[in-house]
Amino acid sequence: MPSLDEIKAMAPVIQALAAEDCALLLWAVWPELPGALDVIRSWGFEYKTLAFVWVKLNRSGEGLFTSMGFSTRCLLGGIPRLVLRKRTLAIARCL
Repeated sequence: MPSLDEIKAMAPVIQALAAEDCALLLWAVWPELPGALDVIRSWGFEYKTLAFVWVKLNRSGEGLFTSMGFSTRCLLGGIPRLVLRKRTLAIARCL
């Protein structure tokens, strides 16, 4: 698994691939949230909001895991000049 510094060092590649008006979706777990926000900034994006949360089923498939490590956040970042309108955010939260 790459280190945080190695992930941040991918900035030139990410910036070369990113369109001028793109958005970034980045998975993050709570303990690594500061690092995820740092990656967003180092790649030239700006954190906008939480796109959605993936809550995982327990092994039986009949309930949800409830501890900290069993839900994953998907953060939404955009280029600094990307403006999210209320309608866009409402749609992103419903997906």
